[in-house]
Amino acid sequence: MSKYFNVLPKNEDIKTSDIFNGWANIYSLIKKETRNKSMIIAIDGDYSTNWDIYIQNLNLIFKDKKIKILNFNKCILSFKKINNYFLNHLSDKDKLFGKITNKNIDSIINKKILKQYKRIFFKILHSNKLSYIICIGTGIGNLNINKYFDLLFYSNLTRHESINSNNWSKKIGKTQTISPNTFYYHIFPIMEKYQNQLIKKIDYYINFSKNNFPVIISNDNLKKIINASTQIPIKFNPLYEPGVWGGQWLCKKRKLKLPNCSIGLELIAQEQSLIFKFKNKKLEIPFSLIMYLKSKNILGVKFSKKYKNYFPVRIAYDDTYKNKGDNLSIQVHPDKTYMKKNFNEPIGQSEIYYITDSYKKSGVFLGFKKKISKKEFIKDVINSSKKNVKIDYEKYINFEKAKKGNLYLIPPGTVHASGKNNFVLEISNTPYRYTFKIYDYCRKNLDGKKRSLSIDHALKVLKFNRTENWIKQNLIPKPQFIRNINQGTEYLLSNNKNFTFNIYRIHFKKYYFDKTQNSLHIINLVEGSKIRIIAKKNNHEVVIKHSQTLLLPQSLNEYKILNMGKGECKIIKIILK
Repeated sequence: MSKYFNVLPKNEDIKTSDIFNGWANIYSLIKKETRNKSMIIAIDGDYSTNWDIYIQNLNLIFKDKKIKILNFNKCILSFKKINNYFLNHLSDKDKLFGKITNKNIDSIINKKILKQYKRIFFKILHSNKLSYIICIGTGIGNLNINKYFDLLFYSNLTRHESINSNNWSKKIGKTQTISPNTFYYHIFPIMEKYQNQLIKKIDYYINFSKNNFPVIISNDNLKKIINASTQIPIKFNPLYEPGVWGGQWLCKKRKLKLPNCSIGLELIAQEQSLIFKFKNKKLEIPFSLIMYLKSKNILGVKFSKKYKNYFPVRIAYDDTYKNKGDNLSIQVHPDKTYMKKNFNEPIGQSEIYYITDSYKKSGVFLGFKKKISKKEFIKDVINSSKKNVKIDYEKYINFEKAKKGNLYLIPPGTVHASGKNNFVLEISNTPYRYTFKIYDYCRKNLDGKKRSLSIDHALKVLKFNRTENWIKQNLIPKPQFIRNINQGTEYLLSNNKNFTFNIYRIHFKKYYFDKTQNSLHIINLVEGSKIRIIAKKNNHEVVIKHSQTLLLPQSLNEYKILNMGKGECKIIKIILK
């Protein structure tokens, strides 16, 4: 599937001619800045940057000049030592989880080796025999030698590229989630904190893509592009994962080259980036950086302050449609208190299932049946885990028939699972890793390995008093009529205290008008073939098709949606609270 490019409105302040591709342009920029004077150049960058590629190309483009390249990245601790720190101080007894670090960049620098490199730097500095001294490596912008730098570059990678750089994912393996534990809990928090501190000091930003092809832009131009990106409807490139219970809806509709698709991540702020296209130039910027610089534009002032620049919503698909792997695992998620104490996450993991499509005998497992034996349930799942024997889970778990348009609330502590033959739009608080699997039908992963369960965590958060009558009264809300508007109708689907947002559904035939007053809007086209969204302030247009998701920043204000198909449209609208 081709990537989606966000095209910005025409803006005279953004100089597209100052966006440069390729290694030769790094030399041209440095030459322009130096005006034939000797200079000290620093290139800082992401932990996973391939600095050998930099050394190779810098030597090539400066081959006729007197240069010295100092590779300060040798001062960074080896991955083995960083991983050992994670295992000893941040990892959980359950190997799937850990605790988000509070450490900074200094914690991954070898102080002894750093002293050696500083001595070498000052020796070269006072030699006066070189045209250029080029210092490269992660963290050099934070060193006390930075006052000698005449020019500072920052070479960035997206999270996805960081994991795949140097085949990290093959070396350290993956969980069922996007980022391996050591990266998610330790390396990424350190690097993003450091990036945010450094970004205001740099002269040039380098988008260093997976094919080792740099795209260079001035810091001033970068900030203008980021600001402009928060004034338009934003579309993200989905991330897809096959799985043992994966279905065929996304594979068929989006023409994925996968055996199945279990999860389609539409909007997951920590993991995704935005790609901008300027004629023949492409620039990719991590959404976490955009949130750091312009969260007030995205969330609004009120919610930027409330969530401390943290994007509090996640949109994904769980696809079991016409699958061969049956249901999702029987599972449960933790609340805010548990998340903070055990994993240092800022909010709890609450989810909502909206049934976008369904097939034969589809349903949702939600809550316990009446008068079950808690002791017997616990005994059965523990015995199943130890001896790999199947249990009669339907004896314990309540089952609700599902049909297109149904909505199910899944607050923390509620046992649940999407059944087979569902295509579920999952609207959730942002955390996504904390699926405490209780029972998984003794299945193996696609790689043939046993699927991990998290029974110890699950039993600490399960609410056994959430049985079928309570479920029907509290977790399966009926749409509430709100208003007739623009030849359409608006309904409230959810306003539950466990979630960071409210959900609405709008039905319309021709067009719909709205505005982002105090909060961003997130929309998803759940029925209808195609819609066009037009921002009034700049007439910027974006088209999305059925099942696609769009983020409308709070700064967008008034917008219009046009139905580009023949039948009635239904959109899900999400607003922060």
